[in-house]
Amino acid sequence: MRYNQIMDKENEKKLSKPIKIFFFGNEQIAQGIKQKSTPVFDFFAQNPNFDVKAVILTSQNKRRKFPIETQAIKYNIPIYYNLKTSELIKLIEKEQPIIGILAAYGKIVSEKVINAFSKGILNIHPSLLPQYRGTTPIESAILNGDTTIGTSIMLLASEMDAGPILAQAKIQIKPNATKDEIYQLLIHKSLELIQENISSYLKNENKLIIQNHEKATFTKKLQKSDAFLKPEQESAEILERKVRAYAGFPKARTIIQEIPCIITKAHVAIKPNSNTDLLCSDGKYLVLDEIIPENSKPMSVQAFLNGLKNKK
Repeated sequence: MRYNQIMDKENEKKLSKPIKIFFFGNEQIAQGIKQKSTPVFDFFAQNPNFDVKAVILTSQNKRRKFPIETQAIKYNIPIYYNLKTSELIKLIEKEQPIIGILAAYGKIVSEKVINAFSKGILNIHPSLLPQYRGTTPIESAILNGDTTIGTSIMLLASEMDAGPILAQAKIQIKPNATKDEIYQLLIHKSLELIQENISSYLKNENKLIIQNHEKATFTKKLQKSDAFLKPEQESAEILERKVRAYAGFPKARTIIQEIPCIITKAHVAIKPNSNTDLLCSDGKYLVLDEIIPENSKPMSVQAFLNGLKNKK
């Protein structure tokens, strides 16, 4: 008898036995964020209703572990890197997981792997699908000046971010919210959705919503070449959004008095505060509040200018 048939016969609020799962990805649902925790993974690793049999990652950083690697080691959960489809299928056949949970895996999962799970793979995507399919939904929301963002729990399909939706939630954000602030809001809201829906999903009690593919919009992966700001071509408001969207990666950059600098904080103004501020195409200024000069630490622009004076 298939597992979903068994679940149909059991009308219990608690799952009758621990559900075996595989966890795909590192939960880093935005590029370049300073991720310190893995709340979704921790929920499954600590919950007696679930038995996490493996963490599946696309690559290993030998210099620095992802937080999820540290947590998996803590819970004595095996970690597998860059598995081929055939290797992953063999592992699934060996461990017999019922469902996969995916959060920022960074690689297309084959239909063969998806179908190897009797309940499929649930994917956390930080947007209100079908809006912002792709790799940079948080960054795209910042760049577009959105004040409403959201997250979706969807059933993974072979086409990118196109599967049916299990649950969604909207969040209001302040106009100057940083990428890290938005990430924190969305990952915890995603956790709430998982907690509210996973048990009923496993019991076949949820109605999945098919996406309207005609309304789909797509994001692009950020590149290092995006980093250098061009104030003569864009408005101050657009550049301020880029500073926030590019935080961590690819890092908004400019040159101040022949010194390459990363811009970490900035705001829009009608008049400049100093000669470091950027006159933009709309006649307004991008006022630089905090920068990281080449081979230096984050500092205020005033501290940077004072340092230049002292060197003379």
